[in-house]
Amino acid sequence: ERQIKNILKQILHWQKEDVEFNSGENITSPFVTLTYAQSIDGKIALSDVEKDGLTSSNLPMSGPESLLMTHALRSIHDAILIGGKTLSIDNPRLTNRLWGDSETRYKQPRPVVLDAELRHLKRLGKHRKAMNLIVCCSEKAAASAKSRGESSTFHVDLLPCRCKANGWLDIEDVVQKLYEVHGIKSIMVEGGASVINEFEASNNVDCLCITIAPKLFGDRNGLSAFATLQSQNTKGIEPWIEFKDSSCRFWQLGPDCIFLGRWES
Repeated sequence: ERQIKNILKQILHWQKEDVEFNSGENITSPFVTLTYAQSIDGKIALSDVEKDGLTSSNLPMSGPESLLMTHALRSIHDAILIGGKTLSIDNPRLTNRLWGDSETRYKQPRPVVLDAELRHLKRLGKHRKAMNLIVCCSEKAAASAKSRGESSTFHVDLLPCRCKANGWLDIEDVVQKLYEVHGIKSIMVEGGASVINEFEASNNVDCLCITIAPKLFGDRNGLSAFATLQSQNTKGIEPWIEFKDSSCRFWQLGPDCIFLGRWES
């Protein structure tokens, strides 16, 4: 637990730095921690093309120590954010059930899901495990759902957000609305693959926490956390982002290696 406490201490320090740096200014965006587990060869999820083509972010990747760290990270953020596909396939609870005492676990983060057209929310229906859910969706989908009384039926808070030309929710507008409407000052982004890519490409990440598991999956329908960035990188052989020595740390948790870095684009 000592290593986990060190990780929490560093992230809390960066959160405090952001507040102090922006003191006196009109802060409209929360502190965003992007966190996920990957194999040594950079795979974060596998799809079973022969079975159903679905991709699960609930792939057994890291050890029990890293799972405990995930719950600890949830305890220091106001919200946990995932994509609609992850919600409907994995149906996670998105709570801290393992870290801290009963008082710590009493104060749970708000689960947030990105589901532009509300397809995944409807698909899961009453079987959804995540409670007190904020669903970020398009303005059109929110208006339609409210006119039909679906927001009360599903017991969720709908948050209308701006969409991009490709139909994806605008991440910058999402994080700003979460702050303005719900007072969320810190977000832990857990995936899945498309959401991770969108946040990495949007310049709305403050901290990156990667669990690197001692596993190799090879070329087996695996998804990379950096697939979109690879296609968008116009810097040639230059890195998309390079972490400075003073802003990155490595820890070992059980069999896994944890990378923690301050995102500076």
